[in-house]
Amino acid sequence: MAQKSSVSKYATHKLLHFLLTLFEQPQSFESLFHLTQKNISNWLIELPALCYEIDLNVENVQLSLEDALNNSSVQTPFLSLLADESWLVFYGFSAGKFRVARIEHETIDEHVLDLRQAQAFFKIPILQKIDFLIIQPKKPLEQAVTHNHNDLTPFERLIGMLRPERKDLWLILGLGLGSGLLALSAPIAVQAVVNTVAMGGMG
Repeated sequence: MAQKSSVSKYATHKLLHFLLTLFEQPQSFESLFHLTQKNISNWLIELPALCYEIDLNVENVQLSLEDALNNSSVQTPFLSLLADESWLVFYGFSAGKFRVARIEHETIDEHVLDLRQAQAFFKIPILQKIDFLIIQPKKPLEQAVTHNHNDLTPFERLIGMLRPERKDLWLILGLGLGSGLLALSAPIAVQAVVNTVAMGGMG
């Protein structure tokens, strides 16, 4: 993945516009023209600075392609810069596949891919850890009460919020099932011991 390069200001403008659309913050569009007046040479430093200017929080992490896809959502997109200086954005999933966007110059190509297709499409080794920026609105609660999610059902939004915690949820479910089975089996075991003792006493 590219770290120091010269990314087109038009691609950066399109990227920020795309992110603000996801977060439903159209009031910030006019400020983009003043922020994106030059190309970006160090995206890991310059892009976060631009995001802060439009009320977006940014966290820099190193993750594999699979981890980034699995943890992304509409309200928490993951983005990176490809070797060809195009922007890569992961933003949740649809029908069991991942929503991804590639932004180059002034063009946005959106796709719905599974993990293998994403790996082949972006030519990224599945276990290789690369730099990602996690983007979130500074005021997520304000975004949550809007009603303009035309492309997502309430169920899809719920699954999107729960997806990053799925490992913990499966663990809780497993512990719950284990506790339930133990609670059911304990009286049976006690009764068996009582019966054995009683039969021994009668003998």
